[in-house]
Amino acid sequence: MATQNRDYDNIGSRHYGVVIDVKNIDRMRSFYYHIMELGTPVVESNFWVEFQDPGSGLIIALHQTGYAPISEEEKSDHVAICIQVDELEQFKRKLAKHGIRHIHENSLPSGYRFVTFSDPEANRIMAIRKD
Repeated sequence: MATQNRDYDNIGSRHYGVVIDVKNIDRMRSFYYHIMELGTPVVESNFWVEFQDPGSGLIIALHQTGYAPISEEEKSDHVAICIQVDELEQFKRKLAKHGIRHIHENSLPSGYRFVTFSDPEANRIMAIRKD
């Protein structure tokens, strides 16, 4: 049996960027680990997973509630998880390869390009890159 990483002692010293309520913790752990490439979780249990964004150091936590909305209609367009990526075109290809649909690309006057899309439970994500 694999040893689970449980760093609960230092929970007050971390900077939380976002806590996402999810319905299926295993599916979402896999998505954020494999597709979003956030690395090995820094805290992991059967109902709570924390990833530390390698760029900013902020914590992205997944909390299994069992009742998280799972459709686009149930989610708000006013909140998005924003993660910086190294290569936007390569990242878009990876999303498409893994069946992520509705990938929208845009840019800001400051020179940042970004794509928006949704994770498997319809949480809005923005992947951004400065050219």
